[in-house]
Amino acid sequence: MSKFNKFNKCNEFPFPCAFPPAGQGPTGGTGPTGPTGPGGTGIGVTGPTGPQGEPGDLGPTGPQGVPGIQGEPGDPGPTGPQGVPGLQGEPGDPGPTGPQGIQGIQGIQGVPGDPGPTGPQGIPGELGPTGIGVTGPTGPSGPAGGPPGPTGPTGPSGPAGGPAGPTGPTGPSGPAGGPPGPTGPTGPSGPAGTPGLQGPPGIDGPTGPQGIPGLQGPPGEEGPTGPQGNPGLQGPPGEEGPTGPQGNPGLQGPPGSDGPTGPTGPTGPIFPDSRLNASKASNTSEIIPSGGIISNYSSGSPFANLNFNAATGVVTITIPGIYVVTCSISIAPSSNAPAQFKIVFNNNPIASGFELFTSTAGNVISIFGTNTLNSGDTIQIQNISATPITLATSPLSPITGTLTNNVIFTVYRFR
Repeated sequence: MSKFNKFNKCNEFPFPCAFPPAGQGPTGGTGPTGPTGPGGTGIGVTGPTGPQGEPGDLGPTGPQGVPGIQGEPGDPGPTGPQGVPGLQGEPGDPGPTGPQGIQGIQGIQGVPGDPGPTGPQGIPGELGPTGIGVTGPTGPSGPAGGPPGPTGPTGPSGPAGGPAGPTGPTGPSGPAGGPPGPTGPTGPSGPAGTPGLQGPPGIDGPTGPQGIPGLQGPPGEEGPTGPQGNPGLQGPPGEEGPTGPQGNPGLQGPPGSDGPTGPTGPTGPIFPDSRLNASKASNTSEIIPSGGIISNYSSGSPFANLNFNAATGVVTITIPGIYVVTCSISIAPSSNAPAQFKIVFNNNPIASGFELFTSTAGNVISIFGTNTLNSGDTIQIQNISATPITLATSPLSPITGTLTNNVIFTVYRFR
């Protein structure tokens, strides 16, 4: 049998019950166990339930039988008063456990009878030491008797014996019968029963001292932003701070509309046109000796505000200024090489000028330069090679039908 009863909040613990049932008096001692009645057949018609006998010694657990039909529960009897717990006795030495017996066949569940009234709770006696006894065989279970009779008064508990002896084999169930026999020695405890119902909570105790604060937990997730509050009152203006650094320039704005045209300024001095575009062409070979000047330009070469002698190839400046001087000379493939030519000022080939050469015959030499010239200064193109140079023969142009130039000589003032 289980030591736990869901209707008993004390459940045989060796200390006072923390939740005594209301309205109960002290518990009385256990009465003597009656003898086991003769066994029934287990298959006949169930008779009326007889008075409940005291349980015999617990035998070894047999195999699980087929569950019987669940009977209708009887009406609960009134609860007796709570008894005063007795003193805890010294436990005896446990006896050796007997061999496990074979479980008998489960009989048909009888219909439980109406429970009788519960007697008054007796005062528990002192618990004596446990004696060492040999567990006797369990008598056969008898058939169910008639309705239960009234519960008799509880007798005082007898002294405990020595340590528990080994459990004997389970005997066959006997028929239900005679008066209760004396209480046998207590067998080994059965498996724990279902825990009882939770008792009502006790009165709250006094508050304990403040504990040591725990470690700071990780910050929680940021909550949603609350609604915008009402603006506060305008505070007084602060002191003017220092000027910040120069910001980046803004994007270029669209151009503004044209303003009104201003008055016309006075007419400046007229810049005189001073220029020369000379050229020459020949359908026969012309040799320019070493140190010789290219001459015999076309007599129709245009020029203005300077003097040009087409036969000698010399230009004379009449208006001071800064001049651009260029020339291009086509060298015959049969000419000596290298070919070197120079734009010479004031007939001095040793002085500063513009010169260029080609190491291979059959090429074109082009020279370009600027120079500040005064009135009376002269310009000429001179062969400064160590050998005579042959100018290329001018072919006829297939488009114009005229000779193509082999020398171009240009002078013009730009400031």
